[in-house]
Amino acid sequence: MIGAGGFLPWVRSGTVSRDSFELAGVLDRHGHDGALLWVVLSVWIVVPLGCALCAATYLLGWPRLAALLSITISLFAGTVGVLAYVEGTNVSGTVVAVSAGPVTTSAGSGIAFLGGLGVLRAKWRRPPSATGTVPPGTPANRPA
Repeated sequence: MIGAGGFLPWVRSGTVSRDSFELAGVLDRHGHDGALLWVVLSVWIVVPLGCALCAATYLLGWPRLAALLSITISLFAGTVGVLAYVEGTNVSGTVVAVSAGPVTTSAGSGIAFLGGLGVLRAKWRRPPSATGTVPPGTPANRPA
């Protein structure tokens, strides 16, 4: 949902709707003040690639790395989505914010964040005793 939200409309100018990547291109072409905005715009365009990389690492059998990537991407994209939604609701004029993109991105970020935490919790649990004993309730320890 994070990647899909980036391709949904974020702003509308007249009859033209622009997604977040077109908006980033417009902001980049027309100049902007501050290094932080430049960093955000530079990182934003690789968010779909990061989502694909996260899925690929999980499919390759590296769930912890996929979870860490998921958490990192979700924190960044969720912050951008929430800020765009909050700042866009107070603007009126010829360029109007559309909530479909930021809300979808934010919701997807929340799901990805919780999923990443769940995978980390499941994968970093302490293993059974290292002494070779079987934990209670396992098939080898049940009465016949």
